[in-house]
Amino acid sequence: MTRSTIVAYWALPHAQDELAYQYVIDALAEAQGGVRFTPHISLGSLETFDADVDEVVSALRGLMVRPTQIGRSYAFTKSLYVDIAQNDQLERARASLARRNGFRSTRSFAPHISLCYGPPVNEDALKPMIEALLRKPVRIDRVRAMEISLPVETHADVSTWSPIETFQI
Repeated sequence: MTRSTIVAYWALPHAQDELAYQYVIDALAEAQGGVRFTPHISLGSLETFDADVDEVVSALRGLMVRPTQIGRSYAFTKSLYVDIAQNDQLERARASLARRNGFRSTRSFAPHISLCYGPPVNEDALKPMIEALLRKPVRIDRVRAMEISLPVETHADVSTWSPIETFQI
């Protein structure tokens, strides 16, 4: 299979809000022998790095998102996740990326924070902590550009991801 590289742009939770998500992500990754990753909302991807993200950052200034429900799918990178309520600021940030040359997307924009890549193991032990994520809004205070090799089908694939740059909002 041919591999390619993209640059994904992520909206990141404020450090205090990130802690609860990171704890669940780390515990689920450890239980399955998987890879830990940073909690994020994927805004979109470009074929190459573009440091001019002022419009994206501006769209996200002061953003607080509301978790709505826990979701599951068969997609490796979206197997267990927290849905995020639709939000005009997220839509504007996504639209800013979508207008650029080299924009790539494999699915419609459905804001969420993934908790697990691949089928979760020992999820019931974390159920109270997972459900608690739904009760607290999440402040967004950074955008991160990540270099990602496609396709992403295994934990080994995720382990190759690397941050390029982080932009404060």
